[in-house]
Amino acid sequence: MNGKDYLLKLTQAGYPVIPTIDDVKGIEKLPKAEAYISKPKDGADSIGLELVSLNELTSKLNASEDRNILIQPFIDFEFLSLPAGINTGHSSKVH
Repeated sequence: MNGKDYLLKLTQAGYPVIPTIDDVKGIEKLPKAEAYISKPKDGADSIGLELVSLNELTSKLNASEDRNILIQPFIDFEFLSLPAGINTGHSSKVH
């Protein structure tokens, strides 16, 4: 699967992920938030990521008629370190 379409599919299937939409008709599926994240479906890392207010949300989605933008509620969270002995399969060493 290309891009971040998997986020839409997981949201639609009811999996516990950050709710994601790409169509203005789906705004009611997002929880109320102070801000939302707009990101390109085919983006990488944080390239193209924008913080969007609720007032800007509808115009942002309407401008994306090709549905190439994903919208998620902004969730301010902090990454925590895993307890010793838990292996995620990713190396934390810097080469």
